[in-house]
Amino acid sequence: MTLADNIEEYIKTLLSLSSSQCIDIQRSELAGKFNCVPSQINYVLSTRFTLERGYLVESRRGGRGYIRILRLKPFSNEAWEELFQEEELDFRKARDLLRYLYDEKLISRREAYIMQSVLQDENFLDLSLNDEQKRLITRRLFYNMITAVLRES
Repeated sequence: MTLADNIEEYIKTLLSLSSSQCIDIQRSELAGKFNCVPSQINYVLSTRFTLERGYLVESRRGGRGYIRILRLKPFSNEAWEELFQEEELDFRKARDLLRYLYDEKLISRREAYIMQSVLQDENFLDLSLNDEQKRLITRRLFYNMITAVLRES
């Protein structure tokens, strides 16, 4: 396991032990625990604790500053609709959402792999599409697959 994996697992353990699914940590203390620089903590937070993965991260700066990490409940219908209105739903964000749905046991591993394979950028290589068209297709495919799977469960 990499350092980033260890930091991620530690934070997830803290969250699972919290009755509110919310923790406050100090970046410098966490960096000291893992003997790394604070920017490594920033990297883990910005790549592994994103909204698409079901987390909300707030940062408070200053002498007594902290980072609050909140594990979100599964998305409501309104949140899904808002998410799919986003212009920036690309393959990376879709993959993160699939991981979140899998972690929440809303889809199976097999369903996640199938959906991920459909959404891969390589599927668009032979097509003359610009980035906006690729995002639109990714968004529509993802929405239709998620809607179908969640409707059946």
